[in-house]
Amino acid sequence: MVVHLAKSKSSEADNISQCSSVYHPERACSSQSGEDGSSGNVRKPSYMAHGLASASPLIGLPEVSHLGWGHWFTLRDLEMATNRFSADNVLGEGGYGVVYKGRLINGTNVAVKKLLNNLGQAEREFRVEVEAIGHVRHKNLVRLLGYCVEGIHRMLVYEYVNNGNLEQWLHGAMRQHGSLSWESRMKVILGTAKAYVAPEYANTGMLNEKSDIYSFGVLLLESITGRDPVDYGRPASEVNLVEWLKVMVGTRRAEEVVDPSLEVRPATRALKRSLLIALRCVDPDSQKRPKMSQVVRMLEADEFPIREDRRNRNSRTASMEGLESMK
Repeated sequence: MVVHLAKSKSSEADNISQCSSVYHPERACSSQSGEDGSSGNVRKPSYMAHGLASASPLIGLPEVSHLGWGHWFTLRDLEMATNRFSADNVLGEGGYGVVYKGRLINGTNVAVKKLLNNLGQAEREFRVEVEAIGHVRHKNLVRLLGYCVEGIHRMLVYEYVNNGNLEQWLHGAMRQHGSLSWESRMKVILGTAKAYVAPEYANTGMLNEKSDIYSFGVLLLESITGRDPVDYGRPASEVNLVEWLKVMVGTRRAEEVVDPSLEVRPATRALKRSLLIALRCVDPDSQKRPKMSQVVRMLEADEFPIREDRRNRNSRTASMEGLESMK
């Protein structure tokens, strides 16, 4: 999952308050997916009518669409934009594929999402997904500008945000600019959670919410610890972030999981709340994971947010009990 930060540079908090794109490893169609495959009649695009994108980023570009909706880019267009998908242009990658920085012929900077797990996806199915994504309007999501459907390729083209993404701030090149504060990390997390429950998404029926909840929980754990979800450079017992954290919390060592690069550590209460939310999200039993609307309420609550229902009280884990011991 890659979460891009917004364009505002007024302050760290402002940057995060409009955290933008969410990339889902499990299901790329949920917030951004893409690659091409083609056929169908060439029609005039309807991206202006549908509000897919404002006119300004697309001025001077060809006005054709293989799907009859959105702005269609050819494979050649995106090869030129990304310097043939150069490794130097990679913004992020995961199970979904790779995201590249690109520059269109009209000078517009974009993020090109090239999916690896949707190769050869049926055009009709891809059209449904693109329409669902393109109609979403939410301050916490990057705007979709267009797509590419050519041969086996499926790609989506998004507006480019220049403040990096959460992965880069936690694990990559942006760390050289300093550590992201606890408050900023939690603001990204809250913005991401709100994007997950945007009504436009819920109405499409395209999301596997329980899978997305798990991914969100992992993202929250990354933000707390500053660690990668899987890191083979660590001792065997620490390779898997989720399992390592459960052990640490279960043995009452939760305070030790906080990212050591944080200049100001979170209050114990804030840490406990964040860990509890994350652990509920990564529960191995998908039926016990909260809904994203519940996650948003828990993140926004001033009081301790977790109220377990009767079904879950009988299956309390050592990690949950370890958290209760935190003062």
